[in-house]
Amino acid sequence: MNTINQLGISLLLLTLILVLNMACEEIPPFELSEVDTTTITDPIETGTTIDTIYQDSTFVDVVFEAQEKIVVMEEFSGVRCVTCPAGHEQTEAILTANKGRVVTAVIHAGNLIFPYNGEEPLFIDDGLNLYNQLAVEAVPAASFDRLVFDGERSAGILNPNTWAAKVNQRLEETTPVNVYIYHTYDPNSRSGQIFVQLRYTEDVAEDHRVTIMLTESRLIRTQLTPSGEEKDYIQNHVMRSVPSSINGTLIDQEKKAGTAIIQSFDYALDPSWQVDQMEIIGFVSGADGIILQGGKDHL
Repeated sequence: MNTINQLGISLLLLTLILVLNMACEEIPPFELSEVDTTTITDPIETGTTIDTIYQDSTFVDVVFEAQEKIVVMEEFSGVRCVTCPAGHEQTEAILTANKGRVVTAVIHAGNLIFPYNGEEPLFIDDGLNLYNQLAVEAVPAASFDRLVFDGERSAGILNPNTWAAKVNQRLEETTPVNVYIYHTYDPNSRSGQIFVQLRYTEDVAEDHRVTIMLTESRLIRTQLTPSGEEKDYIQNHVMRSVPSSINGTLIDQEKKAGTAIIQSFDYALDPSWQVDQMEIIGFVSGADGIILQGGKDHL
């Protein structure tokens, strides 16, 4: 009888230990296909270390220090626009003067976009649609975070000499969300995935949208200039594709300070595109369409 009682007590204790161990096991909010803690090249917080999570995910973590504002500049241009090279020069001057604080895509749209001599066109449907959506009146023009500034008729600012002042105005803004961009790439298929990691630094009630663009530089095309048709003109930052929609993919999860949201986008490169000349431009827009924060990654 004593032996049976001892055996029963031992089995009971073993059962309790197993139950307690199961109760203490931590169950993660999601399973990671790959987690690699590494240093992301961040133009604002160089050396910031984040987990590069390669799967769509949402979780709550520590609250990051807010990044400084990164302005998204979308320049509208055309190869038959004689004054557009002046716009290109202004864009390069702005990028040089504001290292890491401005990201840009040059969008060929409007009536002066048709190529010379059977060359490959630089315009795409998403760019034409954005040109009309922002009510851009002519080229050269540029939008800055897609904001319609006071006294302007549209988001497309026509005078390149005023662009730097618009950038400076937007650089004074703050942002409630940090943007980190990283990617995978398979050289055999010339395809991969782009990941945008959003880190909210304060509570946000509205829906947000994430937009991703691929740009290419050092494209040789004939360009009309004040001195005539320049056949070896170098076109930079040209928007080649939009893996998201042009107005962004909806982010409707709850956004509290400390919330991390990872959104992935598939992409594929045309065989003619130069991989080493491509950049990923990403940004977050508010419910009103105004861009809150930008970011980029080199492909």
